[in-house]
Amino acid sequence: MYESSKEAYRSVPLDLGPIADHRSTNEAFIDATDFESELLIYVVTEWPLTNQSEIEVENLTLSGDTLVGTVRAIGDNAEEGDQAPMFPAGLVRVSVDDAHLTAVEITVVDGRDNEGVFEEAYNG
Repeated sequence: MYESSKEAYRSVPLDLGPIADHRSTNEAFIDATDFESELLIYVVTEWPLTNQSEIEVENLTLSGDTLVGTVRAIGDNAEEGDQAPMFPAGLVRVSVDDAHLTAVEITVVDGRDNEGVFEEAYNG
């Protein structure tokens, strides 16, 4: 989770993995974020085989003072492809200007339906 473009540029691996294929698009996305009213979240998960994969944001809701969401790895086929896993990743921008957030809780679901919950305090 990033609260400034400086923080995002320092931490998002723009030169690694699948996100590197879209570096200029991701840089433009970071630069277009209004960190006074928006929050930027970098999400990475796992897809079991080497074939087309990406992330899908299933929902983002406000539960009290916590932003709660689910991000899932999706792809062409979880059964066919070479056995090397892929790590689909992406940036998610969320408008938070009127919300009084204190935390973000994201459930990340990989290509085998394993779930991990990631929580972070928000000081915005």
